[in-house]
Amino acid sequence: MLNNKVLETEKFDHIHDELHILLVEDSETDAYAVKRFLEAYMSRPHTVVCVQTLEQAEKSLSSKDNHFDIVLLDLGLPDSTGNFETYSRISVYKEQLPIIVLTSVDDDDLAIKMLGLGAQDYVKKGSVHRDPSNLCRNIHFSIERHRSTSKSKKEMSLLISEQTDLLQLVTGSYSVIHDNYHS
Repeated sequence: MLNNKVLETEKFDHIHDELHILLVEDSETDAYAVKRFLEAYMSRPHTVVCVQTLEQAEKSLSSKDNHFDIVLLDLGLPDSTGNFETYSRISVYKEQLPIIVLTSVDDDDLAIKMLGLGAQDYVKKGSVHRDPSNLCRNIHFSIERHRSTSKSKKEMSLLISEQTDLLQLVTGSYSVIHDNYHS
């Protein structure tokens, strides 16, 4: 029997929670544009923290003082040797929060590789300038997809644990330790 806590529908409305967005962008012009687009088109309250280097992004993500709901990641950062290094260093956080690659690199093969490595989405900066509301949708959809995937993983893990316990009980390898054995 699956633990009902995992299956319970969440009792609060995420749509009204404030989003905390980490924007990793070395171009001040692009960072300014993204922030302005989000101010104009994002329906949810949000804060954007912008950092310009990979090192600053890693510090922000690993800090106990910060909590982010999503990362918008430019691949071409000054302290990185390339697209894959940039993504791989930030991808260690992909289980905790979704990562959207936000880049000027117009390369469908690269996009497919980034998605295969766990990015929630690959958004070209040019498309954001043409239709800024799409970025807001990408953010919302990525967060919800990540929440759903995380919930499914927890449910599966719990099912596997319960099945393992049952198998051990049936095979006789299950042991119970009583704290009050000598009482």
